[in-house]
Amino acid sequence: MISVSQEIASQLTSLALPHVAKLHAYTPGLQPSEAGWVKLNTNECPYPPSPRVKEALLREIGDEGASLRLYPNPKSSPLRAAIARHHGLAEENVIVGNGSDDILNLLVRAFCSPGGAGQGGADISFTLPSYSLYPVLVEVQDGRSSMIEFDRSMRLPIERITASKARAFFLTSPNAPTGVAFSNAELEQVLAGFGGLLVVDEAYAPFARENAVGLLAKYPRLVVVRTLSKAYGLAGIRVGYALAHPQVIDLLDRVRDSYNVNRLSQAAALAAFDDPDYYTAIVGKIKATRDFYVNEFSAKRGWFTYPSESNFIFTEPKNARGESGPAVAKSAYDFLVSRKVLVRYFAEPCLDRFLPAHQRRHGRRNARPPRIPRRMAQGSSQRVATVSRTTAETDIALTLAIDGRGVAQIETGVPFFDHMLTLFAKHGLFDLTIKAKGDVDVDYHHTVEDVGLVLGQAFKEALGDKVGIKRYGFFLLPMDESLARVVVDVGGRPHLVYEAEAPTMFVRDFNIVLVKEFCRAFSNALGANLHVHLVYGEEPHHVAEAIFKGLARALDAATQIELRAADLLPSTKGKL
Repeated sequence: MISVSQEIASQLTSLALPHVAKLHAYTPGLQPSEAGWVKLNTNECPYPPSPRVKEALLREIGDEGASLRLYPNPKSSPLRAAIARHHGLAEENVIVGNGSDDILNLLVRAFCSPGGAGQGGADISFTLPSYSLYPVLVEVQDGRSSMIEFDRSMRLPIERITASKARAFFLTSPNAPTGVAFSNAELEQVLAGFGGLLVVDEAYAPFARENAVGLLAKYPRLVVVRTLSKAYGLAGIRVGYALAHPQVIDLLDRVRDSYNVNRLSQAAALAAFDDPDYYTAIVGKIKATRDFYVNEFSAKRGWFTYPSESNFIFTEPKNARGESGPAVAKSAYDFLVSRKVLVRYFAEPCLDRFLPAHQRRHGRRNARPPRIPRRMAQGSSQRVATVSRTTAETDIALTLAIDGRGVAQIETGVPFFDHMLTLFAKHGLFDLTIKAKGDVDVDYHHTVEDVGLVLGQAFKEALGDKVGIKRYGFFLLPMDESLARVVVDVGGRPHLVYEAEAPTMFVRDFNIVLVKEFCRAFSNALGANLHVHLVYGEEPHHVAEAIFKGLARALDAATQIELRAADLLPSTKGKL
């Protein structure tokens, strides 16, 4: 070991570029060296890669390893071609890197000016929370970055992104560390208004419902970044890639290191893309496990849990007394570590209430806490509820997150009703899980009515004291030939006015008279003044759909926080 004095160390540091001397290096997630750990903190695939990968590596090495004396293909051309075929693109739309981190580094090299900044004061912008490597890459380049913060709802701040003047905006979707994904419709809104390059970091896209690859043909300023570390079980070989317009790929190739992906990594990645059926099965297993534990945490335990479209879960644990908070999350983390189960715990304010069952591929560092509305900052008890009800006729478990993204898992045993409730969640942006068993062999009435009752109870519990809400909501919703008007007051006075009789009453075996019974039960349980009026309409499916969508939109408006009066009760009586 070579030791030097503090004086000499200081002299050596002074020779470095000033911004490098001040730089704090990126810190990856904890990597235990001893055996016996259950390692969930870097979101690696729990299954081995395709057997074809091992076979390809052995072939590439050969008996004597002679191939290793030769440089690899400098542009990874065969791998680029395979990736292009996999995504239905051309080879000139693809660049391959030493992990997706290498791709992100190339983007910063190409679009971030050392010591300079874009028109808005930063070359690279990104959301918070997201992948903590982004600001480090910009600091290495001696560039400037800016952050746009999520609030607790994790809704994409489209207007603030489109207002950014940065050369490039990095967006992780699904997000790390929450697992929340952003729809293509939302991405298109960003692309329509943002003048720079939108880089969608899709490390977890194989586990999501949508991905942005299909948007590339329409939007030349879109870059999609992928990795083989997660779904493909190849974190150890370090292969990532980007999909983009050929001109963007050409720019990245100009700043790419020569021979940036080694021979063995190229061979392993090619073999992985040659076995899509294997990985489809693996992704299916991971998604099933994820969905099981989301339900376990949220519906059964009552923990606030973001709807995940990744291979990890971000949850807020409660102890046996029903308490949550930083101390509870840290206690859960310590308990797991003591049993050699490694997860991620966030010590930053606003994140320290949450314990991710799996965190992203790396840890977060030096992130400022997001600013969130005071009502949301008080905790999930104000906007999330888990309610169950068991009778001789029905058994219902329901979890509701008012500030969600419209993710629904509905099983009532009544297919048409499932469809309506899924639409309700989607258009109200409510996250909704319903597991209901009822005497549907007798009639659908009990199930539909009791689900309405439990859903109303959940909204009532989630709204809490109702301080700061807008209280009233109205929506006029067209559905082909039908038009429904729905008006709601969630002020605690139950009353239903229902004028929505359709000429034909049945959708298959579902009598849409039951929609009225659902609304009555919902109104009574929530304590809502609900007016439903079918302005006109004929087709019963369209009539019911207009009512459920209109109710969702009206409730979304009524339950939103009024920012001008976030601390006030929306009543002159002083009580609701």
